[in-house]
Amino acid sequence: MRRLFPLCCAVLMMSGLARASMWSDPDWKEMLKESELIALVEVIEGGKYVAKVRPLTVFQGEIGGEFYVIGFNNSSWPADAIETGSFRENQRYYLFLVRHERVADYLDSVARVEEGPLVRFIADGMSRIFGSRPSFSGATPVMKAAKLGLVWSVWSPSAGDLPVNGETVRYDLLQTSYPHGAPEHDRAEFDRFLRAAVAYQTGGSTDSALLNDAQQAIRLEAATKPVRPSASATTEREQPSNLSHWLGIYFLAGGRTYDKVFEGIAAGPDANARFMLARLLGDIAEEPARRLLLAMLEDDSTIV
Repeated sequence: MRRLFPLCCAVLMMSGLARASMWSDPDWKEMLKESELIALVEVIEGGKYVAKVRPLTVFQGEIGGEFYVIGFNNSSWPADAIETGSFRENQRYYLFLVRHERVADYLDSVARVEEGPLVRFIADGMSRIFGSRPSFSGATPVMKAAKLGLVWSVWSPSAGDLPVNGETVRYDLLQTSYPHGAPEHDRAEFDRFLRAAVAYQTGGSTDSALLNDAQQAIRLEAATKPVRPSASATTEREQPSNLSHWLGIYFLAGGRTYDKVFEGIAAGPDANARFMLARLLGDIAEEPARRLLLAMLEDDSTIV
């Protein structure tokens, strides 16, 4: 029995860690539509798990001044990954935020990690048996802010915080996950896209000038690509191309007009562009779009 008790504690500890390390990232449509607050911010107090920021530009929702951000790191990651994910003073981010339902529990969990993982996790495992555990959050400034509605969370440790570097921002319209490794894009272009995409995803309104520019960019990019798969083409997903990027902008900002150029993209070697095109075609009501999407779905040589 004495040998079983430590084992039970270890199992409880590991099961808690596993649950804390599991999440599902949203796609761009969900993140644009369901984020309660979207803002460009500057970090004024950095941290591994909690940071204080000031809003510079608000794209969705309302915020009156400085607030706290949580959820952008994972205590189960390796130390170097945690360091990379930490917020630092004067850094800027585009944040996609939701309310965190259990701020006190979150602060307790990161406090236990910071103040001695082995002792804290064993104590946590024992508390599951005896039904109580000490609180590490206390009357902290973050908890006081939470009571005032001034604590927000990114969607997950891997989605919802796009890092800014000068006049560029990192993001990938194919996925929201791990933007720190995504390509850099012009901030002014992103601001324009973000305003238009939020307006469409939340209210159905479109920016006709942006959609026209995106359509012209798609045609230009498609004209520089071969329309048939080349011998060097692979079946693996490639890094995002300019073509897939502009298709993503057109799709997320509400472009819903069929273009003959789509047929060349569907037959081409750019796997990411074909993937984004398939998502776009699924939302276009015109009959040619339906026929082309069906043809793409029937093609066993593609990832669609």
